[in-house]
Amino acid sequence: MPDSQKEGPIFADDFQRSVIAALERVGAQKPCPRCGNESFALLDGFVNPIVQDNLSAIAFQE
Repeated sequence: MPDSQKEGPIFADDFQRSVIAALERVGAQKPCPRCGNESFALLDGFVNPIVQDNLSAIAFQE
């Protein structure tokens, strides 16, 4: 099975705790500014948003 389809958590519990602690140290404890939701969860995975500066040439990846 490819790595992207493995069962179980990607990030170890100690790594998740260290990320949450780092966020709390820098004050990332406020509710969501968009919706006001106060719940927080660290998901197994990551996001790498691509920033483009030309709206007429937006490229979508499959």
